[in-house]
Amino acid sequence: MWAYLDPLTAPSALLPFLAKWVAVAWDIDSRCDLKTQRRLIRNAIALYRWHGTKYGLRLYLHYYTDLPLEQIVVREIFNDGFVLGTTHIGEDSILGGGRPYNFIVNLRVPESHHIDLNLVREIIEQQKPAFSSYELYSERYTNTQNSLEMHHTTSL
Repeated sequence: MWAYLDPLTAPSALLPFLAKWVAVAWDIDSRCDLKTQRRLIRNAIALYRWHGTKYGLRLYLHYYTDLPLEQIVVREIFNDGFVLGTTHIGEDSILGGGRPYNFIVNLRVPESHHIDLNLVREIIEQQKPAFSSYELYSERYTNTQNSLEMHHTTSL
């Protein structure tokens, strides 16, 4: 009986029921494999608890991508903007102060790991506060013969 209530062991036909049972507001996306769907349903309560926060976004991306949290970085840019007094333009201040409520998401993805960046954008749109904007950067790397090769993908 309990095996049917655990998203990790329940038959795949029961996953939509379990998702609704834990009040998952999002539809289980068919683009996600079964392992990812099970992980998201199992951790739905934690995702709700942290919804709309920097940690919540990292946690959701961690459960979706299966990347370690260390490879998912969300940075908020806080600048002083225009400062009178001792400052160095371009080092510790900028004119205009940048975009308000903007954050940057960096994903460090192994070359062998497939991630749907369009789905990542949808996840960010669902998880972020409505008034904020973001930039998404994806770094692909390969570890061949102790050398690290980086491939950058930028998305605004």
